[in-house]
Amino acid sequence: MKSAVKKRSVRERTAATMTLLRLCETATIRTYLLEMNLLNVFVEQLQRKDTALLAAYAVASCLKYDDMKETIKNNEDLPKYIAGMLRLDYFDDAVGQVEGFQIFGDFMQHGNELSPSFWTISFRKLICLS
Repeated sequence: MKSAVKKRSVRERTAATMTLLRLCETATIRTYLLEMNLLNVFVEQLQRKDTALLAAYAVASCLKYDDMKETIKNNEDLPKYIAGMLRLDYFDDAVGQVEGFQIFGDFMQHGNELSPSFWTISFRKLICLS
């Protein structure tokens, strides 16, 4: 499954990502996925236009689980990648019926839970990148 999430084929990657998100509803499977460092795969994909929005959707979807939120919170690259996505207008698309601005809204909603400085870091990086 992890290798399918990394695939070049949009169809395979999307199917694998959506399947993993569905599996995340079970705590035991979330523990296994955390051990596999799956969230890091999604965070790495935030850097590429062809994978960024789907990966952002996946990370934002995982924010509803407290056990996954801690791993997301500890990822130092996430704020700069989200800022980069904003700068490059990657949130202008949609994942299925979910608009990019809704995905970004999920990050906004959970930003303070992730880290009090999450948005300060993100927007400083955004300003520096501009």
